[in-house]
Amino acid sequence: MTAVNFVFLNKTYFNPPAHVLKDFSLSINDGEMVALLGPSGSGKSTLLKLITGIERPDSGDVQFDGASILSIAPNKRGAVLMFQKSYLFPFLNVEENIGFGLKVQSASSATIRAEVKRMLDLIGLPGIEKRKSG
Repeated sequence: MTAVNFVFLNKTYFNPPAHVLKDFSLSINDGEMVALLGPSGSGKSTLLKLITGIERPDSGDVQFDGASILSIAPNKRGAVLMFQKSYLFPFLNVEENIGFGLKVQSASSATIRAEVKRMLDLIGLPGIEKRKSG
């Protein structure tokens, strides 16, 4: 697990103009579960995008275990974002969709199978690897 810190984050979107985060700070301890609640446009998804590197803050910092991650490439952060809408490849089965990122990174078939099994076990859905996802 990892402690996550948001330190005086500011984020503004310009089309249309919206100041989403203003001096936002929050510390989430290792192993702690946090729910982000708020109306549409309050910054919930923006925080997740900042963690994963999809977005960059205008100012402030995002830290894992006290170290800034802003200079780390998104694919090296070890953080992922699962969007609410299903952005799956309908022509791939569950195993192929879950393993897609690893395949693109040239992981071995054995590594992909093991990670897919681990992920499905983690979310309580073992045995659905071959089910169509679309």
